[in-house]
Amino acid sequence: MNEAVTNEAYSQSCKSDQTEFLEFTPKDLENFEQLLLKKQAEVIAEANQLIASENIKADINEMKDDADYANYTLGQNLTFKMLDRLRKLNREIAHALKKIPAGEFGYCEGTGEPIPRKRLLINPWVKYSVEYKSQLEKAKKKKGRGFQDE
Repeated sequence: MNEAVTNEAYSQSCKSDQTEFLEFTPKDLENFEQLLLKKQAEVIAEANQLIASENIKADINEMKDDADYANYTLGQNLTFKMLDRLRKLNREIAHALKKIPAGEFGYCEGTGEPIPRKRLLINPWVKYSVEYKSQLEKAKKKKGRGFQDE
């Protein structure tokens, strides 16, 4: 596929609500695969840029006092958090890419129900429908409080 696929361009072909839950055609899957590959390349480029930014390396000789060290540590921690976020996103994208040939792309991993195209156009790597994700978050909150609401 020579022309770059964008969420906007693909969403034009999915405008009708009638197509929201239809099976994906091979062309649909190819478009989603291109979206995922494009995002994966962006994630990898951003991670490489962060690594090259010198925020990870420390030169103790340049640190004159505790404030310099604290400033460096803060920057380094932020860089590591950003890299971890990108690593997790890359893993989710890779998982979504594996689901395409398996015929599992576009289905909620919790319920098996189709995920609406509009949701997939926003985040093609999404694993769950909005409803199921909401249930997971409610359960997590209840578990965190140490008791169950009835």
